[in-house]
Amino acid sequence: MNSSKYILSIAVLGLSLNLFGQKELPSGKIEVIKNFDARLAESEKLELTAPYSTAPSKDVEYDYQVIAKDKITVDVQPPTIKPVAVSPEKSNDKSYKHYVKAGYGFPASPLVEANFALVQKPGFSLDLLGRHYSANDKKIEWQRFSDTDLGLNLGYDHKKGIGIKGDIGYTINSAYLYGYNHDSLQFSKENAQKKYTNTSLGLKFYNTIKNKLDVDYWAHIKYDNYRDNLATRENDFVLDFGVKKYLNQKHPIKLAILSDVTNVKDTLNQDLNNFIINPSFTYQGEGFSAKLGMRIALLNDHFYFLPDVELNAKIVQNKWIVFAGWEGNYLKNTDKTLSRFNPYIHSRQLYKNTKLNDIYAGFRGNVWDLQYEAKAGYRQVEDLAYFVQHKEDSRFFKVGYDTATVIFVHGQVGTQVLENLSATAAVIVNSIDPKNEAKPWMLPTLQFNLSAKYKALADKLTVKADLFFGNGMSFKLADGTADKGNPLFDVSIGGDYMFSENFGAFIMLNNLAFNKYKVYQDYPTFGLNAVGGIIARF
Repeated sequence: MNSSKYILSIAVLGLSLNLFGQKELPSGKIEVIKNFDARLAESEKLELTAPYSTAPSKDVEYDYQVIAKDKITVDVQPPTIKPVAVSPEKSNDKSYKHYVKAGYGFPASPLVEANFALVQKPGFSLDLLGRHYSANDKKIEWQRFSDTDLGLNLGYDHKKGIGIKGDIGYTINSAYLYGYNHDSLQFSKENAQKKYTNTSLGLKFYNTIKNKLDVDYWAHIKYDNYRDNLATRENDFVLDFGVKKYLNQKHPIKLAILSDVTNVKDTLNQDLNNFIINPSFTYQGEGFSAKLGMRIALLNDHFYFLPDVELNAKIVQNKWIVFAGWEGNYLKNTDKTLSRFNPYIHSRQLYKNTKLNDIYAGFRGNVWDLQYEAKAGYRQVEDLAYFVQHKEDSRFFKVGYDTATVIFVHGQVGTQVLENLSATAAVIVNSIDPKNEAKPWMLPTLQFNLSAKYKALADKLTVKADLFFGNGMSFKLADGTADKGNPLFDVSIGGDYMFSENFGAFIMLNNLAFNKYKVYQDYPTFGLNAVGGIIARF
């Protein structure tokens, strides 16, 4: 998030310029959730950012979307759908060693979440994390989903200044194909379920203290094995490493290198390998900074050169800062990145890189308790991914690619209204002009979010409320005709109350506007839904 704890970004539903990014946790089945952030992954909220892309893992230093999570600027996120209108917010309470949250709701939605600190010693930690959330609306056949995540995280800090982080993860995400005419068709569970599993291993080394050479360094290795129940298999190996040194203890010079190797097998065998070098130098002057860098990409035995330039100037200290930049990037589209945004895609797809070229400007600042940021720009996109209904089986979606230009504007503001009341608002506007397609299929162009959080009774009680508005999207049907979805208007409210230091209860009421929004054609979300239960921490 931003520096302000009050500014929540809302990379919601996102206008999908296919900048699909990888996330480390669950499938990004987009849904309006309690905080109305696009549910690209429940583990990490995104910044008001780019099309089809998630930010890199928090530990990945390289700016290139090792996609995940998650940076590009304001933009679009692919609409990823989950049939329920809400997903419980993932907890992250650092004050206690162990945390358990369990509940049940309607339609038939059990929730269990647990974090256990197995080892917690100076310089060493070992944490076990688990989460399950599912829902089943029996009114519509196969309108259901299920997400289960397990993880083991390790942290080690050597006294000589070497830090090590490691993680092992396993996820099982099931989506069900319910977008069909239920009066004339029926499907068995075997023919309705799309089940995705991912096994991940990660290891990172970095310096934790200043060394004799005054050089910061890191090396991050990550492996993912991703597969579905229709015989698609993907192996992804990422190596991200780099160094950074400050000249005169002030001006950083940085070199980041990323090697991202992917192989996808279904009826075809496809390789998508990216090697990118990102050198940069930032000059820190009195009241301004200037970053000069570039990305050198080796793709398919060809070199490509992209800009990485940004200027920042303080007009009135931190109260008013203006910035402008020119940035190019490549984002990888694979079975994992695409299906995590749209679990209903057909398993046989063509996988490509999306090329971005952004020119942008904006301002940010902090006045009294008001923190704000606004940004506008022009983006050229090559091989922008979009979704259309599959001609042979309209329950599925086919991924297409097009060249497009995008004019984007986004803004966000947050403030502490009262001592115990904070509020945030954010808006994303994208004007997407495809070169060959008539419309930017399934890519939202307007989202607005208003959120408030209130604490009372010595912080025992927390109440949250959210309002979200999104435009209706354009759909291209299996027969080639076009359709237009209805706008989204949604209101949700929830709260936690701690009866004691260790035990409490929670409740979430979602989609109080009873909106049946379609992120994908023939896939309406649930209407009103809720979940409540208990909290234990110790």
